[in-house]
Amino acid sequence: MQVRQALALVMVTITVTAVLSLAFAPISLFFLLTAFSYSFYKILNVAILTMTAFVGLKFLTGGMHALNAHTAAAAAAKRA
Repeated sequence: MQVRQALALVMVTITVTAVLSLAFAPISLFFLLTAFSYSFYKILNVAILTMTAFVGLKFLTGGMHALNAHTAAAAAAKRA
């Protein structure tokens, strides 16, 4: 795996996480305006950010597995 590939994968993962967080912003804003409990609002935001972090982490691990499989296949083809 090259450094450029790993850096591109990390940057795409950050982008996916940021876009998902941005997609949940209207929901968070709605509850900020309508909810009376600040504790509920904090827990909601922690849940949203935790979920987006897990999706980003899943994307990163899946991409790393795909890159490693591609690199291993290329190395096996080169040896043969």
